[in-house]
Amino acid sequence: MKTNADFSQVWDHQMMTNYSVPTIAIRNGEGSYVWDVEDKKYLDLLGGIAVSVIGHCHPLVVAAITEQASKLLHTSNLYAHEPALDLAKKFTKLFGRDSKVFFCQDGATAIEAALKLVRKYGYGVKPDGTKQVIVAMHNGFHGRTSGALSITGNAAKRDGFGPFGYEVRFADFNDVASLESVMGADVAAVVVEPVQGEGGMNVGTTEFLNSCQRLAKKFQALLVVDEVQSGVGRTGSFFNFTQHNLQPDIVTLAKGLAGGLPIGAVIATTEIAQNFAPGDHGSTFGGNPVSTAAANVVVDVVTDKAFSENVVELANWFANSIMQMKLPQIKAVNYSGMWFGIELNSDSAATITKSATKHGFLVNAVKPNVLRLAPALNISREQLQSFLDILPKLVTQ
Repeated sequence: MKTNADFSQVWDHQMMTNYSVPTIAIRNGEGSYVWDVEDKKYLDLLGGIAVSVIGHCHPLVVAAITEQASKLLHTSNLYAHEPALDLAKKFTKLFGRDSKVFFCQDGATAIEAALKLVRKYGYGVKPDGTKQVIVAMHNGFHGRTSGALSITGNAAKRDGFGPFGYEVRFADFNDVASLESVMGADVAAVVVEPVQGEGGMNVGTTEFLNSCQRLAKKFQALLVVDEVQSGVGRTGSFFNFTQHNLQPDIVTLAKGLAGGLPIGAVIATTEIAQNFAPGDHGSTFGGNPVSTAAANVVVDVVTDKAFSENVVELANWFANSIMQMKLPQIKAVNYSGMWFGIELNSDSAATITKSATKHGFLVNAVKPNVLRLAPALNISREQLQSFLDILPKLVTQ
C-alpha cells in the first residue's frame, strides 16, 4: 500500500461501514502538521477531533511514554502504580473540592461510569426506584454506547438502537424555561455539556449552566458536567465549568487528556463517589500506566498560566479575524477557547471540508452548515493565518 487510494481500497474491503471510507492515510505527524502516505503535508486544524491538544508527538509526551513503556505497560486495577495516582492528585486539586477519581478508556466509558454512579445515588435517596430520571439536552452528544446514547439528544445517532436502559427527559439547551419544565422530584441528575461540540458548537450561557446547578439542587439531583471535549484546556481553562463558577457533583474527561493515547476519567465529590462499593464498577485498561504517564505531562503543560492565557488571546484573534473578513458565506463564528464552529449561510460544510483537504488543511463538517476546528492549543498565529489566507477561496468555491 503506497498511495492514499490503496489504503482507501483496503479500508473499503476490510472495515465495517460505520465510517465513511477515508480519502487520505496519515503516515506521521509533528506539532500541528501531519503527512499522508504520499508525503503531502496538511495543517491539522481538527486535532483528531480535539484529542491532540498539544500537537502531534509532543517531545515531552513522547519521552514520558517511552520511559514508562520501558518499565511497565499494564497492571490492572488490582494493583497501584505511580502515574495514575499522580494524575488523580492533580485532578482532585484542579476540581477544587474533596473528591475522588475513576479512570477508564474514553469519553463514552466515562459517561457510563457516571450514569452508574447516578443510578446508585438515586436508589440511595429513594430505594423504591422513583428517583431515576435523567435530564439531558437536545443536540447534546455523550458517546456511542447504549447508556451514553440514551442521554444523547440527537435522533440521527439514537434512531435504530433503542430502547435504552434509562428514563431520560430532554430540555432545550440554553433555555431555562424548557429546563424547568422537565425537572421534578424523580430526577436523579442533570447532565450537560458546557459547550455542545457535536451539536454544532453551541456555547452554554452562564445563566443557563447556573440554572442547571440551581434546579439540580432544588430537586436533590446531581449536576453532571460532561467535559470530554471542553476540558483539558480546550476552552482556555482546564475545566470549562470554572468559567461559570459551577460546583458539579460529577465531571467526565477524555479526548485530549493523554495527548493522543486512549484514556477517560470521572471525578466526583467524595460524598457522591462513596455510592460506589468495591465491585460496583471497573475497567481493565482504566488508568493504564502509559496513558496516565502521558496525561501527567499534558496536564502540566495546559495548566500553565501563560499557556492558558495564550490560548484565549489567540482564539479571540482568530475568531475576530474571520468575522472581520465579512464573507457573505459565513454567518457567525461560535467558539470557546481553541474550539470553533464556523456557521455558514448554506449547507456547504462538507464541500468546503473536501476543498480544504485538497489545499492541505484538515477541518470537519460537524453539521451541514457548520465547520468545526479544534486545533492544537499550542498552534502558532502564523499557522492559523495560513488558514485565514485560504478561507475566502474555500467558502467561495
